[in-house]
Amino acid sequence: PTTVKEVRDILAASNMVFERGVPVKIVFGNDELPHAVKLTASNVVDIVHKFTMPCLEIGDDVFPVTLPNGVARSYLDMVGEWDLPRLRGVTTAPILTPDGKVRVAEGYDHDSRLWCAEIPAPRLPERPTKTAAKAALRYLRDAFRTFPFADADRYRDDGLRVDVINRDRRPGVDESNFLISLVTAVCRTSLSLAPGLIINAAPISGAGTGKGLLVRAICAIAYGISPNAVTAGGSTQELEKRFAAELIEATPVVFLDNVNSTTLRSNLLASVMTEPSARIRVLNESKMVRMNSAAFVVITGNGISVTEDLTRRFLFCELDARCENPENRSFAAGFLEEIKKGRAELLAAALTIWRWGRQNADRLK
Repeated sequence: PTTVKEVRDILAASNMVFERGVPVKIVFGNDELPHAVKLTASNVVDIVHKFTMPCLEIGDDVFPVTLPNGVARSYLDMVGEWDLPRLRGVTTAPILTPDGKVRVAEGYDHDSRLWCAEIPAPRLPERPTKTAAKAALRYLRDAFRTFPFADADRYRDDGLRVDVINRDRRPGVDESNFLISLVTAVCRTSLSLAPGLIINAAPISGAGTGKGLLVRAICAIAYGISPNAVTAGGSTQELEKRFAAELIEATPVVFLDNVNSTTLRSNLLASVMTEPSARIRVLNESKMVRMNSAAFVVITGNGISVTEDLTRRFLFCELDARCENPENRSFAAGFLEEIKKGRAELLAAALTIWRWGRQNADRLK
């Protein structure tokens, strides 16, 4: 027991291990965003040996030894006694404060309880005017003008050879919900709660309307990454297992793809979208843990419907290309690459809207 407590103190001071319902460490992939993985007994042994050399006393002699796995397992069973800093999530988006300030950090940020990596420092007006906010909105609408938002007023652009939205008119519900979700994704890791986004298309002719591309563009702007798509599986139980596994990894976005012709229901999803601290079941273990989520949740599919308890937790964006085979439409090549190149400007536009709204919140109410 004394050795287990010494292991606890070493890991608590290591700045390598955090609590996310269970002890986790941050993993850095070659082409991936840093993410959290659940600590195993072998991980505990490895990390302890980075900081100290366990020794065994036999008579008057002292011999270096490998930390026993039994000690490591005893440490992992110290639920509630780890004394580890809590991890809300991983972010590559700027950290926002209630007074409208924007800051950056690297590594673990104790104030926000986020692991921060490669956060850009956007250039924003200190007190944006309404005119600046409108210009920022127009800039975002221009970037996504070729997407077939179902209720948008559209016209034919001969240069692009595709219909585009009429930016001289106010956005409809579908485009508005997308724009709100884009700004929400940028702000999500700084919010205790936020709605998710469901991008839906027709059951038969909805393939190829641009749902996945729209999600990748949102993530490129908000987080500078391409999200990993997760399928829902064949049952609610399988969906919740996959969703719980994604939450433990603490990535900034959870992307459920191809939820087709399905009535979406999930008590876990409803709880996570409503409670700042939700209880989830750890995969392959018969125990529940409490976890904070800072992930932006986005779901795509054709012919999605949701149960009543999920309806108020999501914004809905419908895409309709108004043709039989949307995948055959021709677009200018390199859309996503252009979004990635223009991330700084698009991110600044979204944050300008947020800052103006934040500074005028009382008046807007």
